[in-house]
Amino acid sequence: MNSQSPPDNASVKSLDALTGLRFFAAFGVFIYHAFVHLFQSSDFWIVAGAGVSFFFVLSGFILTYVYDQRLTKSNVGMFYVSRIARIWPLHVFLLLVVLAFQYESKFQHYPDFTLKFLGNLFLIQSWVPIESWPMDFNGVAWSISTELGFYCVFPTLLLMGRRRFLVAYAAVIVSTVVGLVLINPTAPIQERLVYMMVYCHPFFRLWEFATGILAAHVFSQGYHQRLERLPRIVHGVFELVALTCLVGMVALNLNPGVFSQYPGWISKTATVSNWLSFGAWSAKGAGIAPGAVLVIWVFAWSRGPLAYLVSRPLIVYLGEISYSFYMVHYIVLNRMHPLDWYSPILFVFATLIISLGLSSLLYTFIEVPYRNGIVAVVRRDWRKLRDTIWAIPGQFWRHGIGVAAVLAIVSGFLMLKSDFGRPALSQRDAPRKQLGYSVANRGIVFRNEARLLQCDVEYRRNGSLHIRMLWETLPGATRHRFVHIFDDNENVIRQGRGENIKFRQARPYTIVLDEITLRPDQLEGGSKVGIGFFADKTNAAYVESGPRSMHNYRLDVFDINAETVIDLTDAFQ
Repeated sequence: MNSQSPPDNASVKSLDALTGLRFFAAFGVFIYHAFVHLFQSSDFWIVAGAGVSFFFVLSGFILTYVYDQRLTKSNVGMFYVSRIARIWPLHVFLLLVVLAFQYESKFQHYPDFTLKFLGNLFLIQSWVPIESWPMDFNGVAWSISTELGFYCVFPTLLLMGRRRFLVAYAAVIVSTVVGLVLINPTAPIQERLVYMMVYCHPFFRLWEFATGILAAHVFSQGYHQRLERLPRIVHGVFELVALTCLVGMVALNLNPGVFSQYPGWISKTATVSNWLSFGAWSAKGAGIAPGAVLVIWVFAWSRGPLAYLVSRPLIVYLGEISYSFYMVHYIVLNRMHPLDWYSPILFVFATLIISLGLSSLLYTFIEVPYRNGIVAVVRRDWRKLRDTIWAIPGQFWRHGIGVAAVLAIVSGFLMLKSDFGRPALSQRDAPRKQLGYSVANRGIVFRNEARLLQCDVEYRRNGSLHIRMLWETLPGATRHRFVHIFDDNENVIRQGRGENIKFRQARPYTIVLDEITLRPDQLEGGSKVGIGFFADKTNAAYVESGPRSMHNYRLDVFDINAETVIDLTDAFQ
């Protein structure tokens, strides 16, 4: 069995254009997460959804393309070994990194820490129908957990043959529709869990993976061979049409109506018809998959100008490290965001090059060595294991990649700590003294919702305000946390993004870390900043102590006019 499963890249023609496209899919996810860190919300989430959907479809396509002629019942075990070796070592390494950074401040307070950690360790977090499971720890790893679910069924789908696969494909469609009907929420409190399920669970995302398998079967029939003989300019037209279709599918699904005021046609129709499960399922991936299939099929054979560009060595290398980039970028954003920065563009650019530098190092020292080494150990190919180990230094120095990666990381950190060429500040505009306040005694109770255990308010030199809150959830939690910027007459002039995910998904008496950053333009014209809990049906939650406003339904934490943190000491006693 060990000798019958060659490495993934053996005996098949390399599809460099598809490898290059992987980077752009991962980059879309990065942009969305970067904007969320900067502004607490972002309409770029549809780009992230398209990127993840593209990955799922591409995974089904590539696995079928690679294994179609050489996966047999006798080497299924080796297939699983190679797949686990491909995704698991890097995931475990970064999981431990996240744990080291956040255990004391966050994870040690989890009542179900052991179970949740084991679920993440063995990559089954997205399989568990509990709202708080899929995106905890290294949040982006949920998609790798979903991918593992695809790996479990792939040999069965491939070995049944093309004709019987069509029957299985129809069964996947029917079962998905039935699942969406059964899971459609009947109460508002269920909506978040439904959203998480249709976005993360392998059962609801299997259709995208299976569609990639179907596209690979069509590709293997060679219908595109006549098109390959056409002039390259015609190939370019095919590429533009494919990308236009992908953009069109994104537009049809843009922002599901239940989660945003700007719904696309498909999600709006589903929302109006009260089929929220279908709207969320379509908008966050499935509705974008047809466009992704067309792009993958065209770029797999096209020789047009766009395929040429994404097949260049640098883009292909970025595609090769895209898994490491995808897995590490969210950790970088989390760690770099608390630093003092001036420009959002600078923050995005600096964290991007830091993420790329770390991705290159992770690819060289973790991803490739462990992938090849685990397969070599299982096959007892000790020469291959030795060659894998000896190749690590050479890979680091190859084309100066290792040096470039280190320089990228260092320069990114320097950018985040510098003014990036801004003119010198006058004494009057010199960086303001950072202010902070932190207490953790009995806490301030927001009736039925949560108890505020600690509140750190930091007024940064770029004029932004960072509020870090530590809460203990209470059994009646149903509202979302709000942040108000209001004037001297207590009229709300602006709001920070409301947060309900962290509170509604948490069990009673769970510790929740909650952070928000308000930009200088958000604070402009305001007198004070206050926090509280609000719901459309039940209004705001009563605040039982502390400096309050809005008839004691809002806790004031910062005085904008005086640029001072409001003292909460007496309220915590």
